[in-house]
Amino acid sequence: MRFSGKIGYGISSESETAPGVWKVDDYTEKDAIGEYVKNVNRQTPSNKVNNDISVSNVISVVSDPYSRANFRFIKYVIIDDVKWIVLSAEVDYPRLIITLGDVYNA
Repeated sequence: MRFSGKIGYGISSESETAPGVWKVDDYTEKDAIGEYVKNVNRQTPSNKVNNDISVSNVISVVSDPYSRANFRFIKYVIIDDVKWIVLSAEVDYPRLIITLGDVYNA
């Protein structure tokens, strides 16, 4: 299955807001294309009215020099207007392998 969306990068500044907490000065979104390696939807029962929804998707996107140089700053991926947390990003030249988790709430 094909993937087309945006990847959000959060570049941290040199200022520490609290011990071990760095302020993100700028978010940059870049278009990305690739394919789903794994496409899984997961609902976690909770004490709330609705269950928590998360995904265990793994996507493989075509990388460019910017994405290879800044892969450690990837914060989220936008799929169908929803931002998803990036759990891990791996450079497997010429691609990036990205694992997604819960909805991004920042």
